[in-house]
Amino acid sequence: MINFQYHHLEVALMSKNQILTNKIFKLNNKVVIEQFDDGGLALYLPDLQLFELNPTALHVLDKTDGVHTVSQVAQSLAKTYHTPEAEALEDVIELYMHLNEKNLVEILNEIDKE
Repeated sequence: MINFQYHHLEVALMSKNQILTNKIFKLNNKVVIEQFDDGGLALYLPDLQLFELNPTALHVLDKTDGVHTVSQVAQSLAKTYHTPEAEALEDVIELYMHLNEKNLVEILNEIDKE
């Protein structure tokens, strides 16, 4: 029974990742980004929360323009940092989920893109 539950959870996570690959994120308009040579900072204006960004996160946010899909952002990351695309995709999805929880990015609906 445990193996079934584990397998079910694994399948659910894979399905969630497959769904997210075609989603498009945009930077929340209440966020200001400051770039530095070795990363950057993101400031969420409503509560003045400050988030430190490493160069990878900064690269992802640079591509978070309301146009590029999660998959396209991951491809760009993989090319820039010479990593396997599957690994980059996992990292980008994980980062987007974290940034979304912190209100730094938003998922666009199909209606929002028109």
